[in-house]
Formats: sequence, structure tokens, C-alpha cells
Amino acid sequence: MKSSSALDDLASNVLINGPLRPIQSRHIFVKDTAFRTWKALLFYLYTGRVTFCNLKSQDKAPTEALNCTDNPPRCSPKSMYRLACKVGLESLANQALEAIRQRLTQTNIIRELGLVLPSRHPPILQAELDALLRNIDTAPVKSALPPLFARIAKGEIPHGAAIMTGFYERVLKTHYEATKVFSASGQPAVPQRAVNGPPNGSIGSRKKLSMLSMP
Repeated sequence: MKSSSALDDLASNVLINGPLRPIQSRHIFVKDTAFRTWKALLFYLYTGRVTFCNLKSQDKAPTEALNCTDNPPRCSPKSMYRLACKVGLESLANQALEAIRQRLTQTNIIRELGLVLPSRHPPILQAELDALLRNIDTAPVKSALPPLFARIAKGEIPHGAAIMTGFYERVLKTHYEATKVFSASGQPAVPQRAVNGPPNGSIGSRKKLSMLSMP
């Protein structure tokens, strides 16, 4: 029977010289992330589930997010989106982006557009511009949009040009591209009524018939 020291040497030899499973790892330095966001991330990694609280701009105090004993833990979708992008979790980032999109309303869209976050994350800016167009004819947006444009003109919003360009593109696509008709040569086609004249039964048509019937 082998001594205990011999068995230890054998075990050490197996552990050291035996085949090891390669593990790919990397170091990611992340700062400015709240504890509850990290807790929600760990819960997601173990369970695949994530729960988001309301945005601050919704004027609904996210008291549940401040309670670190709840199950599942809740966090801000914007905070989780930033963290998911940093650590490379695309699926989680998409879920957080969808949660942000669902929380954009006529009462908070202008406020969200004026924040710094959209300037750093283009997908969030695109979602906010879509929400702006959806709510463009609502009273809160009508009253808050001119002050936003004034801030952009003063250079107070770093992504102001992107807001103006994105909004203009959406207006064109929604209200003009659908009605623009092109001919086979690629040139704007002349409306059929302008080519053939007024339709039958119109005043011009009746005048033409009366002139032809005169002796």
C-alpha cells in the first residue's frame, strides 16, 4: 500500500500534468455602476431573468429598485443597458433597450432626448426619435419641443445635430416617401390627371363636349 505522501504526489502529478480545459477570460474595468445593477446582472446570469423599474423621467419613484432584498432584483433599464454593453451581453442589452422603448411616452420623451445617454448610445437615440415621431401631435410634446430646439441651437445638447437629422429623416419617410411616385426612368412621374386632363364629368370635359356639338 502506498504511503499518504506517495498518494499526494500522485494526485499532484495528475492535477498538474493532466489535461486542463482551456478557459478564455478577460478583464473588464467597469465603474459608475450601482450595486443594484450588479445584483440584477448576477441574478440574470444565474436565472436568465431580469426585471426593470420605471425611468426617473416617468415621475414614478422607483422605490422597489432601492430595496436590495426583493426577488427578483430590479434595476434601471438604462443602467443595465450601459453595463450590458460594457461586458458584451448583447441579449441583455436588447432586453434593456426594449424596456426603455416601452417606457418612452409623450410626457417624458423630450426630457429623455435632452439627456447625455442618447449621445453615447445611438440605439437609444433611435428609439427615442421613434417615440418622438409617434407622439409629435400630443400636447406635452408640442409645448416642450420648441425649448428643446432652442437648447440645440445654443449648443447645450451634444447630440443636437443627430436629433435634428433623425427627426427630419423620419418626417420625410412618414409623410413624403409614401406619396412620391417615380417613372421607369427614375424621374418623378407626372400625375395621370395632369396628362389626360380633367376626368369625365368635370367642368372642363363638359365645355369640350359642348364646343364639339356646336354647328
